[in-house]
Amino acid sequence: MSEVQPYNLHLSGDMVGMNSAVQTPDGYLWIGSTKGLIIADGHTSVMYSRDNPMFPLVLDDSGAFLGDLHLDSLGSVYASVSTGAKIIRFDMASRTIAEEWNFEEQSKASFIQFDVSPQGDVYILLVEKSTDNFSIWKLDAHSQTQLVFQGTKATYGTFLNYQWFQSMHWIQTTTGILRIANDG
Repeated sequence: MSEVQPYNLHLSGDMVGMNSAVQTPDGYLWIGSTKGLIIADGHTSVMYSRDNPMFPLVLDDSGAFLGDLHLDSLGSVYASVSTGAKIIRFDMASRTIAEEWNFEEQSKASFIQFDVSPQGDVYILLVEKSTDNFSIWKLDAHSQTQLVFQGTKATYGTFLNYQWFQSMHWIQTTTGILRIANDG
């Protein structure tokens, strides 16, 4: 049996507030925090934020922060942005925002959850602010969006959780679990 070694990452007080983390194929740990993006190699860490001119991370809204982080099979890091229906993909070499997708036109989302397929397709679940509707959108590798599924609270119950797993969308609601095929 192998010994477990703790990952000691010493963060200063202004780097706290971890929301999500992924480890990239090159071994770096990417941490989405309330202050920005922390990238660590096990010995040192760098904070990418609005306030760091050497390592800037500028999100549209000054109060925005990174939520969930996900990794595709090619090693690209994706993140949700706290202030709305927005997903970003980082350029791995420059560690800057490479692409941004805003779903405000499709939905006035009060909640967004997403997952990334091994092929790099991004699936986004949006729960709307003013209605009881939720929808799943597919964003393919060519940045094209496609509506995959729409549902309502009245039909399926209140949304609780979402995951894309084994080419299926899994949605947990108060009335049960929905299994939706990849293409809806």
